Amino acid sequence: MLDTDLIDAGTAYTQGWLKLIEPVPQGLHLLEYILHPTVVHQLVNYCYATDLWETVFNTVNKPIQNRQKICWQTDSIIEVAHTILDNCTPQINRIFDIDAEFNGLDLWRDTAGYTISKHTDNPIFNASLQVYLQNLPELYTLFQYNEKIIQTNPEPNHGYLSDNTVGIPHWMDNSVPENFVRYSLHATWS
Repeated sequence: MLDTDLIDAGTAYTQGWLKLIEPVPQGLHLLEYILHPTVVHQLVNYCYATDLWETVFNTVNKPIQNRQKICWQTDSIIEVAHTILDNCTPQINRIFDIDAEFNGLDLWRDTAGYTISKHTDNPIFNASLQVYLQNLPELYTLFQYNEKIIQTNPEPNHGYLSDNTVGIPHWMDNSVPENFVRYSLHATWS
């Protein structure tokens, strides 16, 4: 059974942070403490406990090395997080001046050797959000935006919100080291 109290508290918490973001169509926003702490805690515990991880494939259907995902599990913290972010769709639409619907989320599990070179996200998704759940100081994302290089804060419960329609290049400088697993949440709107 879903924790409706956590959905309500998580929705109010995340909507409160998103309301503070000034609208910037075609923009990039760095996020801090965007998810309710209990949601983050339960997501990390879920990541540790589950064995439902699946291979992630790129746009040409090749497996992405050292990255796995979970898309959905009914009556779990994934469904709670999904509902919270779906409830935040009006704030995402206001920030980017779009009329998008929530597509869903993935939990990502990045293992030793995972990195990603400079790329842009699939523009079929109008907006994307990534929140680090478990991370190290050297595992940040770099963006080339407004003629500057912008670095995300790699701390847990930090990340970014990006307009994918404008093709903002981003990448990692480092790879996940041995004996560490990075977990993050990635959500999209179209």
